[in-house]
Amino acid sequence: MNKLHINPFIGQHCESTALVNLLNQRGIHLSESLVFGLGQGLGYIYWKSKGMDFPFLGGRVKPDELTENLGNALNLSITCKETGSVRKAWNNLTDEIDAGNLVALKLDSHYLDYCKEDFHFAAHYVTCYGYDDKQVYLVDSMSPNKENTTSIANLEKARNYKGPMASKNLSFSIQTTETKQDLSKIIPESIMRKAKSYLNPPIQNMSFKGIFKTSEVMVDWLDTVEDPQKNLPAIGLLMEQAGTGGGLFRKLWAKFLEESAELTGNKTYLQCANQYYNISEHWSHVAYLIEKAGKTMTQAPLKQASSILAQLSIDEKLAMEKLYSTSSN
Repeated sequence: MNKLHINPFIGQHCESTALVNLLNQRGIHLSESLVFGLGQGLGYIYWKSKGMDFPFLGGRVKPDELTENLGNALNLSITCKETGSVRKAWNNLTDEIDAGNLVALKLDSHYLDYCKEDFHFAAHYVTCYGYDDKQVYLVDSMSPNKENTTSIANLEKARNYKGPMASKNLSFSIQTTETKQDLSKIIPESIMRKAKSYLNPPIQNMSFKGIFKTSEVMVDWLDTVEDPQKNLPAIGLLMEQAGTGGGLFRKLWAKFLEESAELTGNKTYLQCANQYYNISEHWSHVAYLIEKAGKTMTQAPLKQASSILAQLSIDEKLAMEKLYSTSSN
């Protein structure tokens, strides 16, 4: 057995939870909301492709981008490894653990021994801090337990899954760093970059434009989504509890703006934080309405959710414009 000593952090979002744990090991102690904000994590995408039973509503930037952005903001040395070989993937993990490094893994949560959900989600992140000849030891935002275990065989299945948003057995670790950063200077740059990218989405399915598109197409979901009685509640569950969309990321962003106001003295950040707290509540209600539409097989909740999202597309655009203006001065 090789098991590293760790004081596990269990956060709200899987990728930011993994990053907080890796940073803590290096003596960099940041809140999850600061990690999320400095990583420019807020976003939105509506995604539906062949092979998907139902649309994916993502409330964050695409997987792995949060880690990349945070690394750039804090000037971190991040070692990232991918491979199509299950054996090499295992060696990549154990080599890092043997060297004393915590490792973040991207995988399909469905195969983890303690996962209770019956759908696949291949953009889930966990922190691995040990292994023996039968199992690995994980910290996971999906579980309230400070110690979680899954068999080596199931971990291999989870890491090697080939579904949407999957990577090839991706793992990464943060190397020792002594970089000291002035957050009061880094924060406005991160916010400005996030606001600029959000206000200029490359396609209509993203950011405030994607929110509005979702408001248009969702009224027909009872007819266009496969097995809506099963899959609409799954959409709502993913949004609100699994963290793909819903209010979670807006709450994290709001908390980040609150902390940013305190660290920079910029009162506009606090005003925008209050806006995003309000926005987050509406997102949570949308998730509830989508779930209700599936359970009752009625269209009225979808029409109500559509109306809310149409307004949220406007509200989020205005909030980001205010953030861009105050951060680029």
